[in-house]
Amino acid sequence: MGATVIHSVLLFDGVSTHPNATVTFDRESGRITSVSTTPTSSTHFPPGAAVIDGQGCTLLPGLIESHMHVHNLHLPPGASEDDILRSPLRCGVTTLKALVDTWPNVTVDNAAEFVKSHKANGADYIKLMQENCCSLAMPTGAIPVATLELQTAVVKAGHDAGFPVVGHALSVDMTEVVLKSGADGLTHTFVDQPLPSSTLDLYKKNNAFVIPTLTILASLTNELQDWRDRFADLAKQKKLVDDFSVQNMRETMNAKDEAAKLEYAFDAIKTFRQEGIDVVAGTDSVAGLKGSGLGPSLWMELLLYIEKCGMSVTEALHSATALPAMRFGFSDRGVVAEGKRADLVLVKGNVTEELAALWEGEGIVGVWKQGIKAS
Repeated sequence: MGATVIHSVLLFDGVSTHPNATVTFDRESGRITSVSTTPTSSTHFPPGAAVIDGQGCTLLPGLIESHMHVHNLHLPPGASEDDILRSPLRCGVTTLKALVDTWPNVTVDNAAEFVKSHKANGADYIKLMQENCCSLAMPTGAIPVATLELQTAVVKAGHDAGFPVVGHALSVDMTEVVLKSGADGLTHTFVDQPLPSSTLDLYKKNNAFVIPTLTILASLTNELQDWRDRFADLAKQKKLVDDFSVQNMRETMNAKDEAAKLEYAFDAIKTFRQEGIDVVAGTDSVAGLKGSGLGPSLWMELLLYIEKCGMSVTEALHSATALPAMRFGFSDRGVVAEGKRADLVLVKGNVTEELAALWEGEGIVGVWKQGIKAS
């Protein structure tokens, strides 16, 4: 059968914590076959199963990175691409919401055909680009600014096709365009001004979520150098990425408009979570993009939610497991439950009390993707 049993483990199932749990999963089906939150006798284990004693460890769903880009456009010629998928996996990331960037010619008239073609090509969602360079040190007009009419047409076509629709915006006015179009979420929060009540009201009206991407916003505004150095040192120590990527993690884009401040983002996320707006974990990491590291940046992102935005550890873990699975319609993962994908991370220590258990000491001691030991 290829079954694996992890017993006597502290289980964070994506929502709740359970001591002394037993989880059984199958390599062939790639699914979790049983979850018990009470002590289980070994006589109930499947014959021939690989048995792992989980005492002193935490088992949690594979982490979901809800905003990254899978391409090599920022890498120098000849640089290795091996870490683009390998490094996140070593950090416990088993699902990547991968954004492969192109600039399509979309109009109000062809929006439905555009969405239809993307669905036929296997897309999971639609992303809008709404940028007026208000927060970026770029000339106004350097990026074409989409109209509300166009974005509304794309959102309608996306929803008609059953897609979630999210949008890029780094300023308040562009965020409001995305929300007025009816989008389901934002792939960044803004850094140009404090949160206005009008923006909060639009989030509530849409029941929209936000992917903060604080890690890359800190690179944009050239802040939190000590944080970047900390996680670059960690990535080097654990050999998560190559030397080029370690140095890249230390550097910044430093491309902000003078008025932009990371504090606006922190304050907005604090208010969003207090007001019941879903905060979904994501970093906007790209191989070679200054200030980001595929995998370690998600650890930094989650710690920022805790230390700068007031989240509890389990709330931060929820933002990278069950919550993004629910908001993006991934009904087969994000939680540890019978019948779900066996995307699992085993961590030495109690990660529900101390997020740093993910990387301190032994840290992650096992990662399974669809029941197969991957790291």
